[in-house]
Amino acid sequence: PPSQIEESPEDDRQAQSDVDKSKQLSIRDIVDLQETGFTVRIQPPGQESFELQVSGQLLVAELHQVLMEHEITCHRTCFSLQLGGTALNSLTELSSIQGIQDGALIKVVEDSYSVRDARLHLRHVRDLLRSLDPADAYNGVNCSSLSYLTFYTRGDKG
Repeated sequence: PPSQIEESPEDDRQAQSDVDKSKQLSIRDIVDLQETGFTVRIQPPGQESFELQVSGQLLVAELHQVLMEHEITCHRTCFSLQLGGTALNSLTELSSIQGIQDGALIKVVEDSYSVRDARLHLRHVRDLLRSLDPADAYNGVNCSSLSYLTFYTRGDKG
């Protein structure tokens, strides 16, 4: 009967167009997240959280390495990263993680050490200790200095 309303192919194209627009917006959001940096909050165990500027293209494994070299978390080597209670896959880009956004809280969760992890940890600590170059003390870098006080005060006593 002619009184029934039929859907035209044009209506189907409009509905499909709306779906495509929503997909494009989410893809655009992902591209923006990849191209621009954003800030995440890192929560180490037993310490206050701190902010860290990251790129959306950064892999979770690379973030792990950054944290191993960061001054607040450099003493930790065997840990996993969690967002919202879910462990993050090491080979995943930050931008592809669901729920990641500017200001997201990523928790550092300590893992138990295997023999291999213990060896890597000791090597990392040795590297940290070697980075304290005595030349820094001679140059007064990083609040390091040699003390010449006894050399100068001996001359005053005599």
